[in-house]
Amino acid sequence: MGKDGITPSVAEELRKQLEKKKLVKARVLQSYEVPMKDAGRKLADASGSLLVEVRGRTVVLARE
Repeated sequence: MGKDGITPSVAEELRKQLEKKKLVKARVLQSYEVPMKDAGRKLADASGSLLVEVRGRTVVLARE
């Protein structure tokens, strides 16, 4: 995820990856200037998943 935030294509790709795998890691670029926990929640909401963990600039999401 970069400076443009969560685009529809990012959300769709996360949904596709979550169909294949139970857990997905997403990296947030430094240009995205939002607190990481907020970014993780936004990614989870956009992709219909659960926020598992935030470590540094990496967000771990799980299927619901």
